Amino acid sequence: MIEWPLDDGEEYVAAVKACADAITGQAGMDELRDLLLSAAREAGIVVLSVIADGGKTAPHMAA
Repeated sequence: MIEWPLDDGEEYVAAVKACADAITGQAGMDELRDLLLSAAREAGIVVLSVIADGGKTAPHMAA
């Protein structure tokens, strides 16, 4: 995908507003992240989340 889909849904509009709010310090990064993920899902964009465990477990690969 090169560009965001043309149809702007409600989640997209909320994410754009959150971006502007984050730039001015009126929104937090966690809120912005959640809204961006929601907008991506709404647009049919696959979202991959990685959760860090603080180095508590050894890295491994699933078979």
